[in-house]
Amino acid sequence: MRLKQYRRRSPSTFTNTGCTKNKSMKEREETLDTTNRRRAMRAESVTGDESAQDVEAARSDDEAFDHREAMDDADESAETSASMSLPSERRAASEPPDERVREALHAASDKKALAPVVLDLREIANFTDFFIIVSGANQRQVQAISDEVVERMKRRGTRAARVEGYNAGEWTLIDYGDFIVHVFDEKSRAFYDLERLWRDARRIDPATLGVEV
Repeated sequence: MRLKQYRRRSPSTFTNTGCTKNKSMKEREETLDTTNRRRAMRAESVTGDESAQDVEAARSDDEAFDHREAMDDADESAETSASMSLPSERRAASEPPDERVREALHAASDKKALAPVVLDLREIANFTDFFIIVSGANQRQVQAISDEVVERMKRRGTRAARVEGYNAGEWTLIDYGDFIVHVFDEKSRAFYDLERLWRDARRIDPATLGVEV
C-alpha cells in the first residue's frame, strides 16, 4: 500500500483543474473571435474578380480551424473524464482496510475511546484512504488514546508521519499516510463534525474490524 503525503488543502487545490480549463476556454474563444473577424473581413473583400483559388484557400483555412476545434473538444472531454476519475487502484473500495487500520482502532478501543467511526475515503479523496475518528471524555483521555495508538503502531514498525494537536488535547491528528487517526474531545468532535463533512464516504462498521461499539 502506498505512503501518501497528507497536507492541508486550500479551496484552490480543488479548483486547479477548473482554472486550467477556464484558461484554455478563454484562449480558444479569443482564437475563435480572431477567426470570425478574419472571415467577416474576407467576406466583405470578396468581389466578382476574386479567383476560385482564393475562395478555395479561404475555405481550407475555415475547415482547418473547425478541425482544430473538434480536436480541442475531444481533448477537453478526455481531460475532464480523467480529472473526475480516480486511479483504478483507489477504486478497490470493496477491499477491507489493512491490518494497520485494525491495529490503530484496537489501540484506541483499549483506552476506552468513545464512538469509534471508520470512514472509507478511497472513492472520494486522494490524500488518504481511511479516517479513524474517536472521542475521549476529556483532555487526559484524548492524550492517553493518542499515546496508545502511537506506541502500538511504533511497536509494529509503523511510525506516524506527523502528530498534531496533542498538547491541547482537543483534537489530535495522527497521520499514517494511508490512514489518519482523529482523536477528539466530545465538544470539538461535535463542533468540527468530520462525519458530516465527509458524509459521502462509506462507513465501515467497527465490529467488522473486531471492535465492539
